Amino acid sequence: MANEVARDYTVPAADRVIRILKYLRDNKNAGVSQIAAAVGIGRSNCYAILKTLQNDSFVAFDDTQKTYSLGLGLLEIARAATRDVPVVAATRALLVSFAKRTELSTFLIGPFGEHRLIVLDKEEPPIDVRITISIGTTTVVSAGASGKCFMAFLPRKESDQLLTHVPISAMTASTVTAKKEFRKGLERTREDGYAIVFDEAIAGANGIAAPIFDANGRVAFVVTIVGFALNLPLERAKAIGQELRAATDRITLQTGGLLPSE
Repeated sequence: MANEVARDYTVPAADRVIRILKYLRDNKNAGVSQIAAAVGIGRSNCYAILKTLQNDSFVAFDDTQKTYSLGLGLLEIARAATRDVPVVAATRALLVSFAKRTELSTFLIGPFGEHRLIVLDKEEPPIDVRITISIGTTTVVSAGASGKCFMAFLPRKESDQLLTHVPISAMTASTVTAKKEFRKGLERTREDGYAIVFDEAIAGANGIAAPIFDANGRVAFVVTIVGFALNLPLERAKAIGQELRAATDRITLQTGGLLPSE
């Protein structure tokens, strides 16, 4: 009912802006004609909207390729929005604790659109050489420890559907791209309770990820720890993975979520 009421008050100009931003969310480096055709508005109208958004850095323009993409101005909006998300506040201490104790970079990851994940928060270790990923960075839902963890705890039908629509790109020489092997990795992750990847998303780096569930027992967020391979061998990764899953389970319960076993 609420959505029906909201539609009655839709402002066409605002709706066009939203459609353009959503298109650029899923399609990087698109030209004005491509965007206009995709969202169903006139080219001149689309051009005017894009230039208005560019003025406030909500979109970026590549003068060489004559294409548009999402701009850094959206990060300020995203940061303001995520400050009020209970899970973001609840995981802050967890990120700080693990980054300090393990000397590994720690991230809170959430869904972004249908096929991507986004970095919502992070804590870097107090050391000179570390792996960093900016807040607001998005990746395809199948990538790295975060993607493996998120997809592993989705219902099997949903993860299978994602695998038919989302490419598994070779990010390094070690990335598992065969769907049969990828599915086996999801099954192992579900059995273990956390995901581990070695040299698959970033060359020379390993990752661990554990899920946070919502009130329906559905995976909603992932906490991911990333470090150089030398600092994160298999046995240490397993130990941290078990500890991380215990911590994310506490966050699930603290924020009113439901663990799958309940």
